[in-house]
Amino acid sequence: MNKEIVAINRFGWEATRVMFGWDLGRRCNYDCSYCPSHRHNNYSPHASLKDLVYTFQKLSRYRQIMAEISSINEFTVSITGGEPASNPIFWKFCEEMNAIDPLIKVGITTNGTIPKKQYEKIDQYVQTMTISYHCEADDKLKKNVVDAILYITKNTNTYVNVNVMFHSNAEYFQECLDLCFLLEDEGVNFVPRIIGEDQGSEGKVKDDKEFHSYTNEQAEIFTTYYEQLKNPQAEKTSFRNLISVPKTDTNPVIQMANRNEIGRPCCGGITFNTITKENYENRNTTKAGVRDLGTLGPVSYIDSLEWDETKYLKTSRFKDWSCLVHLFLPHLQQETRMIYAHQTCQANEFGRQGPLCTIETFDAYMDRMAGGDIPIMKCPNMVCNCGLCTPKSKHKPIVDAMVKKLFTNIQVT
Repeated sequence: MNKEIVAINRFGWEATRVMFGWDLGRRCNYDCSYCPSHRHNNYSPHASLKDLVYTFQKLSRYRQIMAEISSINEFTVSITGGEPASNPIFWKFCEEMNAIDPLIKVGITTNGTIPKKQYEKIDQYVQTMTISYHCEADDKLKKNVVDAILYITKNTNTYVNVNVMFHSNAEYFQECLDLCFLLEDEGVNFVPRIIGEDQGSEGKVKDDKEFHSYTNEQAEIFTTYYEQLKNPQAEKTSFRNLISVPKTDTNPVIQMANRNEIGRPCCGGITFNTITKENYENRNTTKAGVRDLGTLGPVSYIDSLEWDETKYLKTSRFKDWSCLVHLFLPHLQQETRMIYAHQTCQANEFGRQGPLCTIETFDAYMDRMAGGDIPIMKCPNMVCNCGLCTPKSKHKPIVDAMVKKLFTNIQVT
Protein backbone atom coordinates (compact mmCIF):
# COMPACT_ATOMS: atom_id res chain seq x y z
CA MET A 1 0.00 0.00 0.00
CA ASN A 2 1.42 3.35 -1.04
CA LYS A 3 0.56 5.98 1.59
CA GLU A 4 2.58 8.77 -0.06
CA ILE A 5 0.50 11.95 -0.03
CA VAL A 6 0.03 13.48 -3.48
CA ALA A 7 -2.49 16.25 -2.74
CA ILE A 8 -3.87 18.42 0.07
CA ASN A 9 -7.17 20.25 -0.03
CA ARG A 10 -9.75 22.10 2.08
CA PHE A 11 -13.47 21.47 2.12
CA GLY A 12 -16.48 23.13 3.70
CA TRP A 13 -15.97 26.32 5.69
CA GLU A 14 -12.16 26.08 5.56
CA ALA A 15 -12.35 26.37 1.75
CA THR A 16 -14.28 29.64 1.89
CA ARG A 17 -11.98 31.84 3.97
CA VAL A 18 -8.79 33.75 3.37
CA MET A 19 -6.42 34.91 6.09
CA PHE A 20 -4.38 37.79 4.68
CA GLY A 21 -1.24 38.20 6.77
CA TRP A 22 -0.09 41.77 7.29
CA ASP A 23 3.29 42.55 8.82
CA LEU A 24 2.89 46.11 10.12
CA GLY A 25 6.61 46.48 10.86
CA ARG A 26 9.63 44.72 12.33
CA ARG A 27 9.83 46.58 15.64
CA CYS A 28 9.32 44.33 18.66
CA ASN A 29 9.63 44.71 22.42
CA TYR A 30 11.06 41.16 22.68
CA ASP A 31 14.41 39.91 21.44
CA CYS A 32 14.03 36.11 21.40
CA SER A 33 17.26 34.33 20.52
CA TYR A 34 15.51 32.07 18.01
CA CYS A 35 13.68 34.83 16.14
CA PRO A 36 15.65 35.73 12.97
CA SER A 37 16.97 39.26 12.72
CA HIS A 38 15.04 39.83 9.49
CA ARG A 39 11.79 39.21 11.41
CA HIS A 40 12.28 41.66 14.27
CA ASN A 41 14.30 44.59 15.60
CA ASN A 42 13.92 47.44 18.09
CA TYR A 43 14.49 50.39 15.78
CA SER A 44 12.29 50.21 12.66
CA PRO A 45 10.03 53.27 12.31
CA HIS A 46 6.35 52.72 13.03
CA ALA A 47 3.99 52.92 10.04
CA SER A 48 1.77 55.99 10.06
CA LEU A 49 -1.99 55.79 10.45
CA LYS A 50 -2.44 57.39 7.01
CA ASP A 51 -0.27 54.80 5.28
CA LEU A 52 -1.96 51.89 7.06
CA VAL A 53 -5.41 53.16 6.09
CA TYR A 54 -4.24 53.51 2.47
CA THR A 55 -3.11 49.88 2.47
CA PHE A 56 -6.25 48.64 4.19
CA GLN A 57 -8.40 50.23 1.50
CA LYS A 58 -6.53 48.08 -1.04
CA LEU A 59 -7.24 44.99 1.05
CA SER A 60 -10.91 45.94 1.19
CA ARG A 61 -11.04 46.03 -2.61
CA TYR A 62 -9.35 42.62 -2.74
CA ARG A 63 -12.01 41.21 -0.41
CA GLN A 64 -14.78 42.57 -2.60
CA ILE A 65 -13.26 41.11 -5.78
CA MET A 66 -12.68 37.68 -4.23
CA ALA A 67 -16.30 37.62 -2.99
CA GLU A 68 -17.52 38.43 -6.50
CA ILE A 69 -15.44 35.91 -8.47
CA SER A 70 -14.95 32.99 -6.09
CA SER A 71 -16.47 30.98 -3.26
CA ILE A 72 -13.95 32.54 -0.85
CA ASN A 73 -16.26 34.87 1.03
CA GLU A 74 -14.85 35.14 4.56
CA PHE A 75 -11.93 37.53 4.87
CA THR A 76 -9.65 37.99 7.87
CA VAL A 77 -6.71 40.34 8.05
CA SER A 78 -4.17 38.67 10.31
CA ILE A 79 -1.90 41.39 11.66
CA THR A 80 1.60 40.48 12.75
CA GLY A 81 5.09 41.93 13.09
CA GLY A 82 7.49 42.40 14.95
CA GLU A 83 5.00 43.14 17.65
CA PRO A 84 2.12 45.00 15.98
CA ALA A 85 0.69 46.36 19.23
CA SER A 86 3.96 48.20 19.89
CA ASN A 87 2.86 50.80 17.32
CA PRO A 88 1.28 53.60 19.39
CA ILE A 89 -1.50 54.14 16.83
CA PHE A 90 -2.38 50.44 16.59
CA TRP A 91 -5.65 50.53 18.53
CA LYS A 92 -6.80 53.66 16.71
CA PHE A 93 -6.05 51.85 13.46
CA CYS A 94 -8.19 48.90 14.59
CA GLU A 95 -11.09 51.34 14.97
CA GLU A 96 -10.42 52.70 11.48
CA MET A 97 -10.45 49.20 9.94
CA ASN A 98 -13.81 48.39 11.51
CA ALA A 99 -15.24 51.67 10.20
CA ILE A 100 -13.88 51.27 6.64
CA ASP A 101 -14.91 47.65 6.04
CA PRO A 102 -16.77 45.87 8.83
CA LEU A 103 -16.96 42.72 6.67
CA ILE A 104 -13.24 42.18 7.19
CA LYS A 105 -12.48 40.33 10.41
CA VAL A 106 -9.38 41.45 12.27
CA GLY A 107 -6.96 38.96 13.78
CA ILE A 108 -3.67 39.65 15.50
CA THR A 109 -0.59 37.56 16.18
CA THR A 110 1.07 38.99 19.27
CA ASN A 111 3.40 38.13 22.11
CA GLY A 112 0.57 39.11 24.45
CA THR A 113 2.19 42.14 26.06
CA ILE A 114 -0.98 44.18 25.76
CA PRO A 115 -2.04 46.78 28.36
CA LYS A 116 -4.97 45.66 30.49
CA LYS A 117 -7.02 48.70 29.50
CA GLN A 118 -6.85 47.42 25.91
CA TYR A 119 -7.37 43.70 26.38
CA GLU A 120 -10.38 44.30 28.64
CA LYS A 121 -12.20 45.61 25.55
CA ILE A 122 -10.28 43.62 22.93
CA ASP A 123 -13.40 42.23 21.25
CA GLN A 124 -14.33 45.75 20.15
CA TYR A 125 -11.33 45.63 17.80
CA VAL A 126 -10.18 42.06 17.27
CA GLN A 127 -12.12 38.87 16.48
CA THR A 128 -9.24 36.38 16.73
CA MET A 129 -5.89 36.36 18.54
CA THR A 130 -2.88 34.10 18.24
CA ILE A 131 -0.69 34.68 21.27
CA SER A 132 2.84 33.27 21.13
CA TYR A 133 4.33 32.38 24.49
CA HIS A 134 8.11 32.88 24.70
CA CYS A 135 10.04 31.49 27.68
CA GLU A 136 13.00 33.84 27.32
CA ALA A 137 10.95 36.88 28.30
CA ASP A 138 11.07 38.52 31.73
CA ASP A 139 9.10 36.65 34.42
CA LYS A 140 6.86 39.64 35.14
CA LEU A 141 6.05 40.03 31.44
CA LYS A 142 5.26 36.34 31.14
CA LYS A 143 2.88 36.51 34.11
CA ASN A 144 1.10 39.45 32.52
CA VAL A 145 0.81 37.51 29.25
CA VAL A 146 -0.78 34.52 30.99
CA ASP A 147 -3.15 36.86 32.84
CA ALA A 148 -4.13 38.42 29.50
CA ILE A 149 -4.70 35.00 27.89
CA LEU A 150 -6.99 33.87 30.69
CA TYR A 151 -8.90 37.15 30.90
CA ILE A 152 -9.54 37.43 27.15
CA THR A 153 -10.61 33.80 26.88
CA LYS A 154 -13.05 33.98 29.81
CA ASN A 155 -14.40 37.54 29.55
CA THR A 156 -14.51 38.55 25.88
CA ASN A 157 -15.84 37.25 22.57
CA THR A 158 -12.37 37.22 20.97
CA TYR A 159 -11.18 33.75 19.98
CA VAL A 160 -7.76 32.96 21.45
CA ASN A 161 -5.22 30.37 20.35
CA VAL A 162 -1.84 30.13 22.11
CA ASN A 163 1.28 28.98 20.29
CA VAL A 164 3.50 27.61 23.05
CA MET A 165 7.03 27.91 21.68
CA PHE A 166 8.80 24.92 23.22
CA HIS A 167 12.37 25.91 24.08
CA SER A 168 14.71 22.90 24.15
CA ASN A 169 16.42 24.09 27.34
CA ALA A 170 15.26 21.60 30.01
CA GLU A 171 14.00 24.26 32.42
CA TYR A 172 12.20 26.23 29.73
CA PHE A 173 10.78 23.03 28.25
CA GLN A 174 9.23 22.17 31.60
CA GLU A 175 7.84 25.70 31.84
CA CYS A 176 6.13 25.17 28.48
CA LEU A 177 4.69 21.86 29.66
CA ASP A 178 3.33 23.48 32.82
CA LEU A 179 1.75 26.24 30.76
CA CYS A 180 0.06 23.69 28.47
CA PHE A 181 -1.34 21.93 31.53
CA LEU A 182 -2.71 25.24 32.83
CA LEU A 183 -4.21 26.23 29.48
CA GLU A 184 -5.90 22.87 29.14
CA ASP A 185 -7.32 23.08 32.65
CA GLU A 186 -8.67 26.57 31.88
CA GLY A 187 -10.17 25.58 28.52
CA VAL A 188 -7.79 27.68 26.40
CA ASN A 189 -6.90 26.58 22.86
CA PHE A 190 -3.18 25.95 22.39
CA VAL A 191 -0.67 24.35 20.02
CA PRO A 192 2.72 23.01 21.21
CA ARG A 193 5.23 24.38 18.69
CA ILE A 194 8.76 23.30 17.89
CA ILE A 195 11.27 26.09 17.26
CA GLY A 196 12.82 26.35 13.83
CA GLU A 197 11.18 26.79 10.45
CA ASP A 198 13.88 25.46 8.14
CA GLN A 199 15.32 21.97 8.16
CA GLY A 200 18.10 22.96 5.80
CA SER A 201 19.67 20.54 3.35
CA GLU A 202 18.92 16.83 3.60
CA GLY A 203 20.90 15.28 6.42
CA LYS A 204 22.41 18.56 7.50
CA VAL A 205 22.39 19.27 11.25
CA LYS A 206 21.65 22.86 12.14
CA ASP A 207 23.96 24.19 14.85
CA ASP A 208 22.10 27.44 15.25
CA LYS A 209 20.06 29.11 17.98
CA GLU A 210 17.19 29.59 15.52
CA PHE A 211 16.79 25.84 14.98
CA HIS A 212 16.37 23.91 18.20
CA SER A 213 17.39 20.31 18.76
CA TYR A 214 15.29 18.11 21.02
CA THR A 215 16.12 15.09 23.12
CA ASN A 216 14.43 11.75 22.54
CA GLU A 217 12.10 12.33 25.47
CA GLN A 218 11.20 15.84 24.32
CA ALA A 219 10.61 14.75 20.72
CA GLU A 220 8.36 11.93 21.92
CA ILE A 221 6.02 14.47 23.49
CA PHE A 222 5.53 16.26 20.18
CA THR A 223 5.12 13.01 18.27
CA THR A 224 2.60 11.60 20.74
CA TYR A 225 0.53 14.78 20.76
CA TYR A 226 0.65 15.34 17.00
CA GLU A 227 -0.22 11.72 16.19
CA GLN A 228 -3.66 12.08 17.75
CA LEU A 229 -4.39 14.95 15.36
CA LYS A 230 -4.38 12.54 12.42
CA ASN A 231 -8.03 11.74 13.09
CA PRO A 232 -9.87 14.98 13.94
CA GLN A 233 -13.11 13.10 14.63
CA ALA A 234 -11.64 10.78 17.26
CA GLU A 235 -12.15 11.49 20.93
CA LYS A 236 -9.16 13.41 22.26
CA THR A 237 -7.09 12.43 25.27
CA SER A 238 -6.08 15.32 27.50
CA PHE A 239 -2.60 16.71 26.93
CA ARG A 240 -1.66 16.01 30.54
CA ASN A 241 -2.68 12.36 30.31
CA LEU A 242 -1.36 11.87 26.81
CA ILE A 243 2.26 12.72 27.43
CA SER A 244 4.76 11.81 30.10
CA VAL A 245 7.08 14.39 31.65
CA PRO A 246 10.46 14.12 29.89
CA LYS A 247 13.51 12.80 31.66
CA THR A 248 16.53 15.05 32.06
CA ASP A 249 18.61 14.27 28.99
CA THR A 250 20.97 16.80 27.47
CA ASN A 251 21.85 14.68 24.44
CA PRO A 252 20.02 16.14 21.43
CA VAL A 253 19.50 12.98 19.41
CA ILE A 254 16.75 14.33 17.19
CA GLN A 255 17.83 17.35 15.19
CA MET A 256 15.66 19.86 13.42
CA ALA A 257 17.53 18.92 10.25
CA ASN A 258 15.43 15.73 10.33
CA ARG A 259 12.17 17.24 11.49
CA ASN A 260 10.15 14.71 9.49
CA GLU A 261 10.80 12.41 12.44
CA ILE A 262 8.46 14.67 14.41
CA GLY A 263 6.07 16.07 11.81
CA ARG A 264 3.86 19.07 12.45
CA PRO A 265 0.21 20.15 12.76
CA CYS A 266 -1.48 23.10 11.15
CA CYS A 267 -0.46 26.25 13.09
CA GLY A 268 -4.09 27.28 13.51
CA GLY A 269 -5.28 23.78 14.32
CA ILE A 270 -7.62 23.60 11.31
CA THR A 271 -8.78 20.40 9.66
CA PHE A 272 -7.57 19.76 6.11
CA ASN A 273 -7.70 16.82 3.71
CA THR A 274 -5.16 14.59 1.99
CA ILE A 275 -5.18 11.98 -0.73
CA THR A 276 -2.62 9.20 -1.03
CA LYS A 277 -0.90 8.07 -4.19
CA GLU A 278 -2.68 4.72 -3.90
CA ASN A 279 -6.16 6.26 -3.72
CA TYR A 280 -5.40 8.72 -6.51
CA GLU A 281 -4.09 6.02 -8.86
CA ASN A 282 -6.96 3.66 -8.02
CA ARG A 283 -9.52 6.38 -8.74
CA ASN A 284 -7.94 7.17 -12.09
CA THR A 285 -7.41 3.61 -13.28
CA THR A 286 -10.64 1.95 -12.14
CA LYS A 287 -13.08 4.62 -13.32
CA ALA A 288 -13.20 5.10 -17.06
CA GLY A 289 -12.85 8.66 -18.19
CA VAL A 290 -12.11 10.15 -14.77
CA ARG A 291 -8.73 11.39 -15.95
CA ASP A 292 -10.57 13.66 -18.35
CA LEU A 293 -11.69 16.60 -16.24
CA GLY A 294 -14.13 17.46 -18.99
CA THR A 295 -16.02 14.25 -18.23
CA LEU A 296 -16.98 15.16 -14.68
CA GLY A 297 -16.11 18.82 -14.41
CA PRO A 298 -13.81 20.29 -11.75
CA VAL A 299 -16.33 20.26 -8.88
CA SER A 300 -17.37 16.64 -9.35
CA TYR A 301 -13.83 15.53 -10.10
CA ILE A 302 -12.36 16.97 -6.90
CA ASP A 303 -15.25 15.62 -4.82
CA SER A 304 -14.93 12.19 -6.42
CA LEU A 305 -11.41 11.68 -5.06
CA GLU A 306 -11.00 9.82 -1.77
CA TRP A 307 -9.85 12.42 0.76
CA ASP A 308 -8.84 11.78 4.38
CA GLU A 309 -9.32 14.38 7.13
CA THR A 310 -6.40 15.32 9.37
CA LYS A 311 -4.82 18.13 11.39
CA TYR A 312 -1.27 16.78 11.21
CA LEU A 313 1.25 15.56 8.66
CA LYS A 314 4.38 13.53 9.14
CA THR A 315 5.96 15.05 6.05
CA SER A 316 6.24 18.66 4.91
CA ARG A 317 8.23 18.27 1.69
CA PHE A 318 6.37 19.59 -1.33
CA LYS A 319 9.09 21.02 -3.57
CA ASP A 320 7.90 21.59 -7.16
CA TRP A 321 4.26 20.97 -6.19
CA SER A 322 1.58 23.28 -7.57
CA CYS A 323 0.05 25.27 -4.70
CA LEU A 324 -2.74 27.74 -3.91
CA VAL A 325 -1.25 29.13 -0.70
CA HIS A 326 -1.59 32.66 -2.10
CA LEU A 327 -5.38 32.36 -2.19
CA PHE A 328 -5.69 31.39 1.47
CA LEU A 329 -2.63 32.80 3.29
CA PRO A 330 -1.22 35.76 1.29
CA HIS A 331 1.13 38.10 3.12
CA LEU A 332 1.84 41.82 2.99
CA GLN A 333 4.97 43.48 4.39
CA GLN A 334 4.29 47.12 5.16
CA GLU A 335 7.96 48.10 5.56
CA THR A 336 9.11 46.66 2.22
CA ARG A 337 5.69 47.24 0.58
CA MET A 338 5.88 43.75 -0.93
CA ILE A 339 2.99 41.28 -1.17
CA TYR A 340 3.90 37.59 -1.13
CA ALA A 341 2.07 34.31 -1.58
CA HIS A 342 2.92 33.56 2.05
CA GLN A 343 4.99 35.03 4.86
CA THR A 344 7.70 32.36 5.00
CA CYS A 345 7.59 30.37 1.76
CA GLN A 346 7.30 33.43 -0.56
CA ALA A 347 6.70 31.11 -3.54
CA ASN A 348 5.77 32.50 -6.93
CA GLU A 349 4.36 30.95 -10.08
CA PHE A 350 7.83 30.50 -11.60
CA GLY A 351 9.18 28.10 -8.97
CA ARG A 352 11.26 30.77 -7.23
CA GLN A 353 10.91 32.99 -4.19
CA GLY A 354 9.73 36.52 -4.79
CA PRO A 355 6.82 38.94 -4.38
CA LEU A 356 3.56 38.69 -6.28
CA CYS A 357 3.29 42.47 -6.44
CA THR A 358 3.72 45.58 -4.31
CA ILE A 359 1.17 47.69 -2.47
CA GLU A 360 1.36 50.16 -5.34
CA THR A 361 0.84 47.47 -8.06
CA PHE A 362 -1.76 45.52 -6.07
CA ASP A 363 -4.62 46.95 -8.14
CA ALA A 364 -3.12 45.52 -11.35
CA TYR A 365 -2.74 42.12 -9.68
CA MET A 366 -6.38 42.23 -8.59
CA ASP A 367 -7.48 43.22 -12.10
CA ARG A 368 -5.59 40.23 -13.49
CA MET A 369 -7.48 37.85 -11.20
CA ALA A 370 -10.82 39.53 -11.86
CA GLY A 371 -10.19 38.87 -15.55
CA GLY A 372 -9.89 35.13 -14.92
CA ASP A 373 -6.10 34.80 -14.92
CA ILE A 374 -5.58 32.98 -11.60
CA PRO A 375 -1.88 32.30 -10.94
CA ILE A 376 -0.76 28.98 -9.46
CA MET A 377 2.34 28.92 -7.29
CA LYS A 378 5.14 26.38 -7.83
CA CYS A 379 6.89 25.48 -4.56
CA PRO A 380 10.62 26.38 -4.59
CA ASN A 381 11.34 25.20 -1.04
CA MET A 382 12.67 22.01 0.50
CA VAL A 383 10.27 22.34 3.45
CA CYS A 384 6.73 23.67 3.93
CA ASN A 385 6.02 25.35 7.26
CA CYS A 386 2.93 27.48 7.87
CA GLY A 387 0.96 26.90 4.67
CA LEU A 388 1.03 23.15 5.11
CA CYS A 389 -2.79 23.06 5.19
CA THR A 390 -3.45 24.96 1.93
CA PRO A 391 -4.56 23.24 -1.32
CA LYS A 392 -1.66 21.79 -3.30
CA SER A 393 -0.66 18.75 -5.33
CA LYS A 394 2.28 17.18 -7.13
CA HIS A 395 -0.19 16.70 -10.04
CA LYS A 396 -1.00 20.09 -11.58
CA PRO A 397 -4.29 18.92 -13.18
CA ILE A 398 -5.67 18.42 -9.66
CA VAL A 399 -4.77 22.01 -8.75
CA ASP A 400 -6.23 23.30 -12.04
CA ALA A 401 -9.48 21.59 -11.04
CA MET A 402 -9.26 23.09 -7.55
CA VAL A 403 -8.99 26.57 -9.10
CA LYS A 404 -12.01 26.03 -11.34
CA LYS A 405 -14.01 24.74 -8.39
CA LEU A 406 -13.15 27.86 -6.37
CA PHE A 407 -13.73 30.37 -9.18
CA THR A 408 -17.10 29.30 -10.58
CA ASN A 409 -18.31 32.88 -11.05
CA ILE A 410 -15.82 33.68 -13.83
CA GLN A 411 -14.25 32.01 -16.83
CA VAL A 412 -10.81 30.89 -15.67
CA THR A 413 -8.27 31.34 -18.47
